[in-house]
Amino acid sequence: MGRKIAEVDLTHFCDTTCSRYPLEAPWTFGDWTYATDGRICVRVPANGLPDSAPPKGKKYPSAYELFDNFADVTCDKLWPKTPFTPDNPCPTCFGSGWSQRKCPICKGSGKCKCPQCEDEHPCGRCHGHGTVDDSMEVCPTCVTMLDDVMLLGQWVMLVWRFCGRGVKWGTWPDDSDRVAFVGRGGLQGIVAGIAK
Repeated sequence: MGRKIAEVDLTHFCDTTCSRYPLEAPWTFGDWTYATDGRICVRVPANGLPDSAPPKGKKYPSAYELFDNFADVTCDKLWPKTPFTPDNPCPTCFGSGWSQRKCPICKGSGKCKCPQCEDEHPCGRCHGHGTVDDSMEVCPTCVTMLDDVMLLGQWVMLVWRFCGRGVKWGTWPDDSDRVAFVGRGGLQGIVAGIAK
């Protein structure tokens, strides 16, 4: 199902939850093979692979349009390393990228006493986690600024972990809210920034 092309396993950049487009696996169009989760879009040279046929009733997004002016970007800054990993997530947001606060229902315990049976059950508000992230404030611990573009730490970690050391980045001269990056094997990528 997934394609490992060049030195990057593109399946790390796929989305298994999208219902509009078939993003659960990389696809080839023209000279490139693409993968996206809707926030990060990557591509590598297709090396002669034929165009992918989308599943019946679906179509692939026109990801190639994102790269129309990619040549305008000078990617000459080293991609930042993050101390956080899926096994060691940010202690503030637990890897979600959004500020967490103590659940107002269970007061952070993750459990609530049922008024009917009087047993403790996982809190319905926070699903037993003890925290909620509905504040929609960017986590101050792991947010990363690349020039004037704000990225969630989890996106920075994903690129650093799966694209390899030596990834370089740059931003568009027109003050875009995107960051471009390049890596080994002809890898090119774009990360969408978040509103400040």
